[in-house]
Amino acid sequence: HEGRIFQPMALSVTSALIGSLIFSLTLVPLLAYWMLRKKLPHGDNRVVRGAKHFYAPILDWALRRRRTVMVIAVAAFALTTVVAARLGSEFLPELDEGTTWVNFTLSPNVSTQEASRILHMARKALLTVPEVRTTVSKAGQPEDGTDPKTISMAEIFVDIKPEGEWRKGMTKAKITEEMNRVLSAIPSIDPAFSQPIRDNVLESISQIKGQIVIKLAGDDLALMKQTTDQIAREVKQVQGVVRAEIDRDGQVPQLLLDIDRDRASRYGLNVGDIQDVIEAALAGKAATSLWEGERKFSVAVRLPPDERVMSNLRRTPIATPDGGFVTLGDVVNVRETTGAMNIARESGRRTTAIGIFIAGRDMGSVVADMKARVEQNV
Repeated sequence: HEGRIFQPMALSVTSALIGSLIFSLTLVPLLAYWMLRKKLPHGDNRVVRGAKHFYAPILDWALRRRRTVMVIAVAAFALTTVVAARLGSEFLPELDEGTTWVNFTLSPNVSTQEASRILHMARKALLTVPEVRTTVSKAGQPEDGTDPKTISMAEIFVDIKPEGEWRKGMTKAKITEEMNRVLSAIPSIDPAFSQPIRDNVLESISQIKGQIVIKLAGDDLALMKQTTDQIAREVKQVQGVVRAEIDRDGQVPQLLLDIDRDRASRYGLNVGDIQDVIEAALAGKAATSLWEGERKFSVAVRLPPDERVMSNLRRTPIATPDGGFVTLGDVVNVRETTGAMNIARESGRRTTAIGIFIAGRDMGSVVADMKARVEQNV
């Protein structure tokens, strides 16, 4: 991934260096010959004389003590290597975009109205921070479906005022701490902070929200769930991890309709007939077409909302081949249950993912600590 991101920049810099080398070896000497043919005074100017005055004694001392100079150079290089190893590392450099991207996950079965109410409270809380100019929030996916998310996945774009309008002594880190404080006071919100461009780049690589993403692949869903929970618990203990959550985790209510094939066959019904009735009752199905001039419209039939509940759904009539009717409850076992919110696949294998947000430490050190902890305890 690093190559995919930085390869264009590396090629540009390399091309510029090669081009400047060719330019300096070909065109510059030719221009110097044509432009400097007239007689010019020879000798050093004041700057060069001053540089020689200080540089010549140092060079003389270094040439007479070559072994000492080599020892000092090697020691300086070794010290630099030790210090560089402790600096940490980042996947992308941290840049100040002038904005903040806040995201948090609500309850998996949250309603649209409740999500809207919580986001309204969050926007009002953020606007109490003097350095915040505007806030824009969203939950779920946009109308074009380009960003598939559930209504429980909320994000807030926070526009920060120019640095000249900040309170005295305020920094970006302090502003983030204050925003975290006012948001954490709202129940059901556990915020994580990033920046729009950085967040989009990281998500485009893994398709998962988080600065660091851990993915597991396998065939046994129960074992994958157990292992993912264990890893999430372990990485939360690592210093610098502010949030670690399983992507689209949790159970959602489901209405399970199990067709009883034996009972259906007694009434002369096949599975396709029953499925057509279920589809029409719950999702709607085109029954006929209506023409208005040159335009054609499909007319769909569907049960009204108060009939699309489990207690009433069983009474839905189904026509039998002999001209009679049976109810849906006669041939279908209807029950409420729960199921996984999301089943993801990569390269044909089921996967689960953990999105991790960090603060206060470099990414390289956090990843190294997480690897060590997971290898030891999971």
